[in-house]
Amino acid sequence: MSQEYYTIEKEHDEWCGVDSFNVYEHGEYDDSSVLSGQYRRSFIDSCDTLEEAKKKYPRAEITGCTKVELNLGYLPDENGNTYTVEGRDL
Repeated sequence: MSQEYYTIEKEHDEWCGVDSFNVYEHGEYDDSSVLSGQYRRSFIDSCDTLEEAKKKYPRAEITGCTKVELNLGYLPDENGNTYTVEGRDL
């Protein structure tokens, strides 16, 4: 499993017009998951201010958005074929 790390990301709720500072944990899915070895981004907490987020999560890196596209290569195609990612059969 890769080393996990945390980020603080500012998000704006267009509907309410409110900013929040969300904390995410980044790492890989473990071997028991069907997504084993793939990138994982998990929501941990939301704070009203950057100062509050930094105080609660001092090791977190302050970043922009870290959303990534899902990798669906592990799913079989229309012929039932599966593919290999980083040398591993899925």
